[in-house]
Amino acid sequence: MRDKRSFAGVLVGGLCFALFSGCNSLVTRMQDVQNEAENGEQSEVGERLETVEKAEPVEPTEVTDGGELEEPAGPDNAEENGIAGVPKLAAAGERLLDFVPEGWELLDGVELDFNQDGITDYVGVLEKSDPCLEEWQSRILFAVASKGEGRYQLDFQDCNLIRTADEGGINGDPYMPLTAEGISFTTSAYGGSNWRWSERFTYTYKDGEWYLTCSDRTYGFVFGCTTDYSVNDWEKGIGIRNRRSDNFEEMEKEKPEYDLVYEIPLDEPFTIYQAGMRCNLAPRRVTDWTVETVEIADGIDLGEGSVCLPDSGSWFADCDENGVFYTFSKEESGSTYLARYCWQNKTVSVIAEEKSGIDHVEFYKGKVYYSTYVSEMIRYKEGYDGQEQIVEAEEKIGVRLYRMNPDGTGRELVYEYLLPEVVQEVWEYRPGYLALMPEISGDEIVVEVFTGEGSHPFYRMNLDGGNVRFLGEILGQM
Repeated sequence: MRDKRSFAGVLVGGLCFALFSGCNSLVTRMQDVQNEAENGEQSEVGERLETVEKAEPVEPTEVTDGGELEEPAGPDNAEENGIAGVPKLAAAGERLLDFVPEGWELLDGVELDFNQDGITDYVGVLEKSDPCLEEWQSRILFAVASKGEGRYQLDFQDCNLIRTADEGGINGDPYMPLTAEGISFTTSAYGGSNWRWSERFTYTYKDGEWYLTCSDRTYGFVFGCTTDYSVNDWEKGIGIRNRRSDNFEEMEKEKPEYDLVYEIPLDEPFTIYQAGMRCNLAPRRVTDWTVETVEIADGIDLGEGSVCLPDSGSWFADCDENGVFYTFSKEESGSTYLARYCWQNKTVSVIAEEKSGIDHVEFYKGKVYYSTYVSEMIRYKEGYDGQEQIVEAEEKIGVRLYRMNPDGTGRELVYEYLLPEVVQEVWEYRPGYLALMPEISGDEIVVEVFTGEGSHPFYRMNLDGGNVRFLGEILGQM
């Protein structure tokens, strides 16, 4: 199997994911097969894996003993989202190779017995076999379950959950090997440049369905300073957020503890289908954005012909198994608009308009949440050629969080944050970049107010903005 990652990427990734050393990977097993072959030995597992690597594709054999195999549960993402070039895998076969379409190859895989019938099952990742392809190509995560000796059934396939080769930044291909333990498997990725990120997602098979049961993400500076470490444990229903100031002066200090640690309650775990459709990469995979109807909510002054469709001049904001939220701006109106594209009826609905911009959209329990800005004319000091002057201009001096119904009705203010300097007649400086970043889970909202190089306060509140509590703060940088 090919490994496209650079040596540097493998080295850094290996340091960050040392726990992979004991993984039950097909890649590892292939190396075992090679060692056995050199010693004149050949195991049954080795024979299976050599068959995967060397045999030519064959048509899946229809299984008749014991009745027909069922189609895999859950919608097929490739058809549901109109993603070109992603085939629907065979429903049944006699061996793993029968599920590898022509023009594709097995990038990685793990063995496990998730249906617990005593026979090996597989989870794997497929990619295009043509190494000359220049543009990004989807990778397919899939699982096959045993239905008796020599009988396998496709359990699921998903083309959103595995990052593509060009989604790792200058570090190269972000892909990290699959791991498996018991009835669970884990996907991982690592990438970035001077600022590095990592992510791991564990899926567990329960009652005939895969669920996302654990995840963790890290973000930090390349020289060993993790500024953001988030862990979600859906089996315990708890998420833990660890934050450290990303001001360079603070990062240079030797302090093992994080500056801010807090917990959030988690909702019910996602199925693997829901996890794929809610992945923020999912809209980038879509190639067919057919629109049959355009709707514009009352009070929004925008002609149907001026609506930007999701494939042109738009910014994807949030998504789930029902649709995608996105924003677009119009210079002639000076407004930013929030729209939603529905997968089922292929309808675009424009539901909000804001003169001061729309950011950080989240859809939670039937309500749409988004942030915008408070702008006012202010006076502030600014130096020119060694001379201090008083400048008067319209600037962003606060942020607001709104929520409303998905049809654009019932808009209400949830939370407002104004910079402390608003009480000053003349500001000592021009306001820096502002943003309000909400995380909504367990019927609570936690917001971080980003204030550039100043302190970033965190607040916890109810869904309607009531019962606001200060959690703490970290120092940021521009």
